[in-house]
Amino acid sequence: MTPGEELAEYLGARPSELDGRKVVPMLCERAEADAKVLERAGWLYELKLDGVRIIADKRGDEVALTYRKLRDATESYPEIADTVRALADERLVLDGEIVAFDEEGRPDFQLLARRIQAGMSGRAARSVRAAAAVPVVFVVFDVLAIGQYDVRAFPLEARKEILARVLPPEGAAGGLLRRHPTFDDGVALFRLCQERRLEGVVAKRLGTPYRSGERTFDWLKIKAELDAELVVIGWTEGEGDRSRLGALDLGAYEGDRLVFRGRVGSGLDASTIELLLERLASIEVAEPVAEGRYPPKARRHHCRPELVVSVRYGGYSRDPSGARYLRFPVFRGVRPDVSPRDCTAAPDDDVAPPRPKRASAKRGGAKAPRTKRAAAKEVAPGRRLVTAPSRAALSDGTTKYALCTYFETVAPALLRHAARRVSALLGPGGEAIWPPPKWTPELVRTTTARAGQREVDGYVIDSLETLFFAVEVGARSIEHAGLVLDRPGVADFVAVRARAAASAPPGALAVAARAIRALATEIGLPAAVLSAGPRSVAVLVGVGAAPALAAAPLASILAGLAGRDVPAGVKLDPAQAVVTPFAPCLAGPGEAVVVAVPLAWSELDDVDLPSLGLACAAARAGAAARSDALDPIADPASDVAAATKALERIVGERARPRG
Repeated sequence: MTPGEELAEYLGARPSELDGRKVVPMLCERAEADAKVLERAGWLYELKLDGVRIIADKRGDEVALTYRKLRDATESYPEIADTVRALADERLVLDGEIVAFDEEGRPDFQLLARRIQAGMSGRAARSVRAAAAVPVVFVVFDVLAIGQYDVRAFPLEARKEILARVLPPEGAAGGLLRRHPTFDDGVALFRLCQERRLEGVVAKRLGTPYRSGERTFDWLKIKAELDAELVVIGWTEGEGDRSRLGALDLGAYEGDRLVFRGRVGSGLDASTIELLLERLASIEVAEPVAEGRYPPKARRHHCRPELVVSVRYGGYSRDPSGARYLRFPVFRGVRPDVSPRDCTAAPDDDVAPPRPKRASAKRGGAKAPRTKRAAAKEVAPGRRLVTAPSRAALSDGTTKYALCTYFETVAPALLRHAARRVSALLGPGGEAIWPPPKWTPELVRTTTARAGQREVDGYVIDSLETLFFAVEVGARSIEHAGLVLDRPGVADFVAVRARAAASAPPGALAVAARAIRALATEIGLPAAVLSAGPRSVAVLVGVGAAPALAAAPLASILAGLAGRDVPAGVKLDPAQAVVTPFAPCLAGPGEAVVVAVPLAWSELDDVDLPSLGLACAAARAGAAARSDALDPIADPASDVAAATKALERIVGERARPRG
């Protein structure tokens, strides 16, 4: 087993097959990516590379390189495939970017375009010649699988540690394969980009999993120069040696609308024109495919929006009609790794490169300009209907967007436990968020459960939309008691919480939890354990279908009796409610957030409770959606009356003087 695989196993990875040839990479979000992110704690920073995104899949001697659109790129970069094949690990899925560097060591996409064109020709011999003429490097910044393990659910920093064991600091094959360096100071890195005319910075939030195929606010790009990917919607003929192709018509999507954005002719050389015409001829159509005012040209051709190109430009200009088009665009190359639907360049992108506050302050300048897009973009894209998605939702800085994404992943496991119960949404201080706000959507159900003379008001957490509501209303945690909605006055479990002080000896919490379990077993009741914080677990004891009033004292008696056998530094308390499995537990400001995860009794000695964060819980959720360690307490045959009599006997025996 290689060092990287050993680390993955140590961190709790579970065997899972991942086919890298079918993985769509995780993408950066554009909205809200202004200079302020460069100064945030809890992020790392990387140079934004001006290359093509590649997923490398290694299975022994078989290596596949795949573009973002799942198109094979192996023959285009044979030397990269050979270098990945030579790595020590038999099984790997790596994410990175293939880059061509200029004489000054800067990524040069126009240089790389010659390699891309050779690959598009479909001729292996041409790719080999291009490899000699245009050397490239595979810069790797993430590992998605190693050995038998899929590690995408691990937090970013854990994946970086695994990658460090796969690729040494000096890289492989003389630097043909390199590990992308990371930086703690985003401001200094961005200043370097401005001074050296580099593309920009990518900011990545620590503690976050790899979300294949998603454009997420956990990765943000901050550009130092203006460039964009646009889809070719036609071309016009020119004069002289450019008679067949003078310029490309370009478009971008606004929602479902394809809109004309301008034309580019600068940067097109003879070989590029030949390649483009070969492709354009096969997708030509008779009518325009985009909206907007095309500038009048006598010899214009239209085509289906299938070919994506990259351009660098100076901003947007406005014509007399008010329409805005690219200003001073320069063709940089074809982007076979980009989907046409991802081409969304708009006039709102036309902003001055952001300047961090610290950099401006040294010059005595004004604050960085706030872009229209950053100011107006309050709702996350797609299905997440929450406002201000980049606002912190948990005490460790996890954003509302990230928490919604987490709930999407774990919803089947979480709802399996919560859907039949009355739940409480807890605010930052542990206070119940009740009554519901006036704007509560109709789809959010509320209910009242009865436990004897006591009425318990709460929410019914039975849908993903309700979980999104919990995020929007500011809930930091979700709790439920043993009350069941369809059985008034009935409880099916009681709980005891075990808390270990910082001074408690190692293993003390496991001893305490097992003491409660042993006592429950002795009186004929099943027990299960649930993480409840960085030094805390909850032991749930199943009581079948017991009257809530009769079951309530049981937790106090169990805590009192078991408390005599627990190590110093551990305290046992009856718990009226427990954190819903796969919901985050409450944490203090800046503390790591622990998720309530059902635990097997066999792992209690070795489990690292502080590590049971969102990423780890998400990794466990798939299997837990079908069954988990809490299932034994759901046995309806549990006899609380018999258990109570057994407890009376045990109490009597312990009270009897020893003679």
